[in-house]
Amino acid sequence: PNVTHEAAAPSGRTYTVDFGDVLGAIAASYGVSLNSIVEANGLADANAIHEGQVLVIPSNEAPSASAGTHTVAPGETLSQIADHYAISLQAIVDTNGLTNANSVVAGQRLALPSSGARSTVPVGARIAGRSHTVMAGETLSTIADHYGFTADELAAVNDITDASLIHAGQRLQIPGVTVAPRRAPGRKHTVSAGESLSQIADQYRVSIDAIIEANSITNPNLVAVGTYLTIPASGSLRRLPRVEYERVLNDAAAEFGLSAAFVKAVAWQESGWNQDMVSHANAFGLMQIIPSTAEWALMTLIPDAINWDVSHMDNARMGAAILRYNLDHTGWDIPMALAGYYQGFEAVKQFGLYEDTKEYIASIQALISQFE
Repeated sequence: PNVTHEAAAPSGRTYTVDFGDVLGAIAASYGVSLNSIVEANGLADANAIHEGQVLVIPSNEAPSASAGTHTVAPGETLSQIADHYAISLQAIVDTNGLTNANSVVAGQRLALPSSGARSTVPVGARIAGRSHTVMAGETLSTIADHYGFTADELAAVNDITDASLIHAGQRLQIPGVTVAPRRAPGRKHTVSAGESLSQIADQYRVSIDAIIEANSITNPNLVAVGTYLTIPASGSLRRLPRVEYERVLNDAAAEFGLSAAFVKAVAWQESGWNQDMVSHANAFGLMQIIPSTAEWALMTLIPDAINWDVSHMDNARMGAAILRYNLDHTGWDIPMALAGYYQGFEAVKQFGLYEDTKEYIASIQALISQFE
């Protein structure tokens, strides 16, 4: 990939958005922060800019942390770009204000962070059932290395007997394995009316004894409303049974006026009903929500789901809230709502449905009937 250091826009205090522009790259070219442009233009969504839009560029601040821009080539993924420049995928996501790391498109310009340690993908941090289309020049070993597996593991999953015979355009299945999400030390929980210590322990999937010990509680039956509890971050997670996931998905669907079968189908497609799932795009939990989307949802849809990354209940509720928003936004067009959840509405608007988006929609529609 090639890096361009020349400015993406002429000097001046306004800039007209061009095809493929992202706000992070525009900000980098002017030496200002993405947030300053968002605030100067009253933007509700940093990803909703469009070709021909005129943006006000605020006065220069300290130079933005950018090492230039990169124009996405056909077939490139954000992970490959991050690997090439030895920077983390999340750093590129944050710098450009992306809500979906899987929806970069050819011709899109990305601002490159000037620093950030190389991101090594932890073994297991992959979405179950993900596929990869072989590009010219790729080998089974390079593909396996990219996803954190061995060539032999990929060969076994795909019934490949001769690793040298893969070809461009061939689709490979990526093994589905998982890792536990990050757990912040000293996470706090404020006891609300009607909550018991048992319910709080279930929410965070730790033992009651661990919470009692961490908070020096003498009587677990007398925890007052408003009490601040420290939730232990260490110790093994308690594996949840399928019936518990089904319960929280049913509750989330009911809260947001959705079909339970619909919400359960999305959760199954996204994670296989596994709150411990963390994807290569840093998407968390049952509904596979990335941090930037969660931040938006907390501000606009569901401000009380603050533990979406570790709580299966909050993750289910946030995913359902986003699905309800998408349905309202599309006039209850289920395929388009799902396309927005998976691909992002702006990418759908500009480029139509990607092939993997079509497959995603078809898979969920087939799953819905199984959960009815």
